[in-house]
Amino acid sequence: MRGTNRDDRGSVLVIVLIMMLVVFGMAAAIMSVSTTHNKDTVQGQQWEHAMAIAEAGVDDGVNRMNKWISGSISTCSGRLSTGSYAVTVTPAFAGVGGEYTLKSTAWLSTAPNVAYIGKGTGQAALFSAVGGDDTVVHGEITTGANGVAETRLVAPDLYAGTRSITVVVYATYSGMWVYGLFSDQALDLSSNIVSDSYDSVLGTYASQATNTYGPTPYARTNGTDGSNHGVVEAANDRVFGSLVPGPGYTVTPGVGSYVSGTTTPAAAAVVFPPITVPVVAGAPLVMAVGVHGTGNITGTVHYSSITTASNSTLSITGPATILVDSLILNSNTEVNINTAAGPVKFYGTGQFLMRSNNALQASTGLPADLQIYITTDNYTGFEGTAAGNPAKPVGFSSNGIVSAAIYAPNATQTWASNTMLFGSSIAKKIPPASNFQVHYDEALARVGGGPPKYKTKAWYENPADR
Repeated sequence: MRGTNRDDRGSVLVIVLIMMLVVFGMAAAIMSVSTTHNKDTVQGQQWEHAMAIAEAGVDDGVNRMNKWISGSISTCSGRLSTGSYAVTVTPAFAGVGGEYTLKSTAWLSTAPNVAYIGKGTGQAALFSAVGGDDTVVHGEITTGANGVAETRLVAPDLYAGTRSITVVVYATYSGMWVYGLFSDQALDLSSNIVSDSYDSVLGTYASQATNTYGPTPYARTNGTDGSNHGVVEAANDRVFGSLVPGPGYTVTPGVGSYVSGTTTPAAAAVVFPPITVPVVAGAPLVMAVGVHGTGNITGTVHYSSITTASNSTLSITGPATILVDSLILNSNTEVNINTAAGPVKFYGTGQFLMRSNNALQASTGLPADLQIYITTDNYTGFEGTAAGNPAKPVGFSSNGIVSAAIYAPNATQTWASNTMLFGSSIAKKIPPASNFQVHYDEALARVGGGPPKYKTKAWYENPADR
């Protein structure tokens, strides 16, 4: 019996040892799972924190752009309580509207991981480097004691990492001239129309028209054409920008038509403010320039009519404000508008007609230097016609070139075939004919309404930088 008891006690001891090993193993496994869970939780929190820092960097960059006064912005950086960010702006921002790409890189840092690795002269900056073990480290150059710049190396935390995002922003404006073409009524485009944008501050349109879409050259893609109603395209129209119909309306595409931007309806209709016509003292004048004759205009004047014969010359010297009740520029009139000393503004109250083979443009090449305001109502009673009241035509005939900002809130404004507009035109109704071209000048958006505000167009994380 004793031997049997000793055997039993030995068996029990073995079982107890096995059970203890199992318990210890389970405890170790539970501790490992708990440690991994805690690690993942901390890592997740730090990833979210790093993203918040990266977004703070973008906000800083956009805020600097919105408050820009002078100079150039290509980078910016900052430091928060537990991390830092560095932002690049492409292209460098110098106050010109359009689209910009901001790349913001953020990393976390804590005091125990900070080591001073050198001193020297230099300005405050952030930097990144790759160590010999391929570990990415970050640092900053700051001004230390006695005004000496110190280079501070920030080693990565156990679970911390870098996060990087790219945000594309675009300029929005509150001024009047934010469209290439805008019609209060439906905008019906004829075939083979080309619409794009350029910036007159950067140079001529020709110098910026370096892109092609098939056989069609174009400059920039920041122009917008729109309507308070629908927009209808025709065959082979090329819009390098956006088409914006009114609230609740749509864009009807044409066969083979192309729009590089969006066709999303506007959130609200565009309000057409009334035109304040200047008061000019004295009786109105009359100008009739005969064949090979010359007419000259300067200052603030009121004409009941201005008429030029074919092959005549009309010279206008700015600054000038011209109130005219009837204007007819017959074919092949040479119009010289000198805006070196100041802009020229037309206020038309009746017919306003430029016939074929004419050019209406400022000597500076800036559409903002030639503004045309037309109060004429040739739409009422002639809503269903293509050109409005024939007794009050408002239009620009074939083979013409117009470089101006035009506002005719009550008029049907016609653009004939093979006519080119550099600038902007806003009217009650605009039915452009085939082969018409509108090259919106982005500089007009900066005329009135204050500086632009930048809004987000696209956002994405850069996974390769994680």
